[in-house]
Amino acid sequence: MKKKYLNFNDLFEGGGLSLPDIPVQLETKKRILHNILSSTQKKNNRINNYLQLLKPALFAACILLILGFPIVNYNLIPQSINDGYYLTVEANVEGAEVYFGKEKIDVVPTTQKIQTDNVEIRVVKEGFLEWKGRIKGEVLEEALNSFFSTGKYRLFKGHNSIKLIVQLEEILKNTIYLQSQERAKVILNGKFLGETPLYIELQPKINKIEVIQPLKEKVTFDIVYEGKPQDKLTVLGRQELQLTESGYTIYIQSEELYFPIKGMWLEEKEYLLLESNGKEQRIKSIDLRTRDISVKELTEIEERIIEILKDDKDYLEVIIDLKDYPLLEDLLVDLNILYLDERENHFIIFALDDYVNIWLYSLEEEILQKIY
Repeated sequence: MKKKYLNFNDLFEGGGLSLPDIPVQLETKKRILHNILSSTQKKNNRINNYLQLLKPALFAACILLILGFPIVNYNLIPQSINDGYYLTVEANVEGAEVYFGKEKIDVVPTTQKIQTDNVEIRVVKEGFLEWKGRIKGEVLEEALNSFFSTGKYRLFKGHNSIKLIVQLEEILKNTIYLQSQERAKVILNGKFLGETPLYIELQPKINKIEVIQPLKEKVTFDIVYEGKPQDKLTVLGRQELQLTESGYTIYIQSEELYFPIKGMWLEEKEYLLLESNGKEQRIKSIDLRTRDISVKELTEIEERIIEILKDDKDYLEVIIDLKDYPLLEDLLVDLNILYLDERENHFIIFALDDYVNIWLYSLEEEILQKIY
């Protein structure tokens, strides 16, 4: 007869087996069962301890998987290359507003689906220069190849997506950008700086600016800058200050050159000059004491002054014989003189250079001085 051995698992699963009927004391049987149960419990405890140790690692692994897995809104992803692409706009300044044309879209960072062939992108933030760019093409490669901007940026290509990182530049109030239709000389506080287009750095308080284009009227104006970033810039003159992508900008508008026609001494120290640019006429008043020059409309001149306009005599010729004044003749040798007048040993001279210059000469002081 085959001997059957006891499987103790049957005891725990409700099996019908029991310990063999051998002469073993009851206490011995209890110790055997206790040892078996203790061994099983220790094994389970070791497994539980291992699991407790693995829990933080498993948790961390799950977090990494979640973060590493791309979060996708499948309802927005283009389904084909002809279904548009994504454009993500970021900036170096928080809260910058993103516009497509004149329409505000969002603030940075933002991601938009592009399904049009021409988008003007503007990024705006108070205190910074407005950034502009343009992108053309309904598919990714066309858009990348067509992208254009004069501002600073970085462009990255993704899977059917483009990331645009915009570099906004802070507005500097102590710097002015001067532009003109033709190249022009720029003089700041009597010092020649260069030719337009040109950035000029303002000094605190009043900045006297002269802009000279060949055969155009000289443009003069003052800019008041208090020296603090929060202070407002003030332009004294006809020129208009604008905020553009180049910063604070002034477009120089020069008039056609006025030539002297007739002149007269109003008083001993004041001279009036009639000028014309071929289309319009005006009166220029010159104060020989203060060296101030102002332009007056004809309606501002007294009736007795308007009489000079009725005189048909041509005063453009030099009416003084310079041979009688050899020193003055030597001084004027390099000047292209348009008109010269004299009263009580004071000479006023109009000469043509890039514009009509005005010179004063005193026989007593023997000084030739350019005042305009």
